Amino acid sequence: MKSCPDCGMNNETSAVTCVDCGSLFADQVGVEVGKRKPIEPPPRLEIKGEPEPTTETRGSTVLVCRACGAVNSANHVRCTVCGSDQLSAKSASAVTATKGGRKRRLSAWDRRPRKGVVDGEFPDVSAALIFTFFGVGVLKLLLCTALGIQIVMGQGGPKGLHPTTFDWKWAVGPTLLLDAFLAAIGAIGLFYLRRYGAAVMSLSLVLDVLLLSWLVMYNTWGTLNIWPGSGPYFFLACLCAIFSVELMVKAFKGNML
Repeated sequence: MKSCPDCGMNNETSAVTCVDCGSLFADQVGVEVGKRKPIEPPPRLEIKGEPEPTTETRGSTVLVCRACGAVNSANHVRCTVCGSDQLSAKSASAVTATKGGRKRRLSAWDRRPRKGVVDGEFPDVSAALIFTFFGVGVLKLLLCTALGIQIVMGQGGPKGLHPTTFDWKWAVGPTLLLDAFLAAIGAIGLFYLRRYGAAVMSLSLVLDVLLLSWLVMYNTWGTLNIWPGSGPYFFLACLCAIFSVELMVKAFKGNML
């Protein structure tokens, strides 16, 4: 037995190419086709009680190209599609011909670990995560923009902003607008699997934690009295903090570009 240097698959000592990835072994480089071991059809599996195959049921032997997967007749020395001499004998009844007679085998290069692939070999970045935070980013863009403009443009008085909100309008309003901008940039970056998208969305969630903390503080000990109380806003702030840490970790260690 000898091991393939590309994929590690164990092969017969006399094998010319790997049975898994099709790579040519180094000891076969330069060997003429005529000097190689002739291809023999696979032995038929004998099962007790099974009737002998007739002319109609007996499948003929075909040669399958290991390079491109094309099916060739048994009298061909080389593949009629790609010209390769790496042919293996198989039963015609067991071969399912693909469109155009081609069936591409994945090489060791194609099986390499890749980044920037949703639901790839690193499942920490899934399609569900991407679309969830993309929706969150769009929602934050609309909601924070509307609230930020309303607070910045609002006036004090009985029909205007609450006195506490009016005192903090130039801190809360621009922070909401900045939060909306970061959420939009983060959502677009996450959609294209970019590291900056996860980092910017994480910063946007940090601003949410600060805004919600301000709201909980003045709703609990200040003069604000916003329905339904401080509990739901405190819980939402904790969720934002957890998601912010998760996205920041994925920005530095996740399957992103």
